[in-house]
Amino acid sequence: MSAAVRRKVDDFIRRYKDASPEELMKSAEMVSLTKQFEERMEAPEFLSELEKRISAITAARGKEHGMLTISGGKLDEPEGRAWLEAMFSDDADLLQEYLLNKLDGAIFEFAFDPTLENAGNGVKVEGAPPPAPAANKMPD
Repeated sequence: MSAAVRRKVDDFIRRYKDASPEELMKSAEMVSLTKQFEERMEAPEFLSELEKRISAITAARGKEHGMLTISGGKLDEPEGRAWLEAMFSDDADLLQEYLLNKLDGAIFEFAFDPTLENAGNGVKVEGAPPPAPAANKMPD
């Protein structure tokens, strides 16, 4: 990681380490980083790898799941810092590798214990949404 990226990360942490997740997500800097993140994640090769990981999580848990979320942890802890370094690096490959590695770790944990909803590395799966109720329609 370059010294310039480390300085940016240090400055960001200094400004936001005590902010709540809600405050952080509303900050102009985070909105900008999130937009950059979304743009970098649109590569077809990455999306294919991401889909493979999501399918592997389903297989490891032995059941369908709802939303999958990935938390970077507290900004001033190693997980949060690694996420910020990937975000500030302007390197799409580094950011994609960071996310795929997080999912790989979660796949391992879910394979070990399919009942988990939270992997130790910040990956969380929501339960599958309940099936839609069948329409009570009288036959014609």
